[in-house]
Amino acid sequence: MTTWNPEDERLVPLDRVESILRGDSQTGRVRLVDLRDRADFEAGHIPSSCRLGVNEIEIAYLRPPKSRCLILLGNEVRLAEAAALRLRELGHPARAAAFAIPAWPGPWETGPERSPVWEPSPLAARWVDSIPREAVLDLACGSGRDAVYLALRGCDVTAVDILPDAIERGAALAARHGVVVTFRVGDLERDPDCWNGSWGAIHVHRFLHREGLALMQARLRPGGWLLYETFIEQQAMEGRRPLRPEHLLRAGELFMTAAGLEIVEYREGPREGGDWTAALVARRRIDAQR
Repeated sequence: MTTWNPEDERLVPLDRVESILRGDSQTGRVRLVDLRDRADFEAGHIPSSCRLGVNEIEIAYLRPPKSRCLILLGNEVRLAEAAALRLRELGHPARAAAFAIPAWPGPWETGPERSPVWEPSPLAARWVDSIPREAVLDLACGSGRDAVYLALRGCDVTAVDILPDAIERGAALAARHGVVVTFRVGDLERDPDCWNGSWGAIHVHRFLHREGLALMQARLRPGGWLLYETFIEQQAMEGRRPLRPEHLLRAGELFMTAAGLEIVEYREGPREGGDWTAALVARRRIDAQR
């Protein structure tokens, strides 16, 4: 398997894109990004490509991680070059394709994008096909990417965050992708009733409310899943935010607080990008008492 460095080429030739589709490159790091509008994309696009409209480049939560190499595709090469330049200014390794999309010889796909250009949390991406489809709760949802991703994969999602502007962004993201998510503004810590219910799965990414951990377990249905990942103390020791102890798990703390659940997976340590986190995947036992 070869490694593609976006700095190697001013414009990415057609045969390079063909090799990526064959799996001859680091396909996990390279994203084919279609710059056209939704209607044109759905009418026909290169397989495995995702969409980021030219007018969406400035929207931070729509962009992928900066560790991804981006090949930009458009109806005109010069427009793709301009978009690549702007993305590089924003810190994303990006190059334009050397050909316009109408010149692509095939194969083609039609319909909506199968995966967004932005990326969900690692736990949501890995476990979405295992969790129940019904009554999925995304706590401290932020701009709604994980909630929308779960909805794209067929889940009935409720998402809660304390910030009204975050909820507005989440609702806009759901509308962009044509899915329905129930968004709520609520203070998870001071008003636990704002996420009251019986949940088939609860997802939490980069948020810590220690008093809420037991309540999450209690509100899971028998057989329900908990997907939880947030920062550990090593994060601050490395000089990375957050730095305040109340926002950082102690070593082994998350594992111990989930002692009443069936642990499916647990890890602590560095993630891609350098963050230090603890990640828990657990289920409430079927015979658990309500």
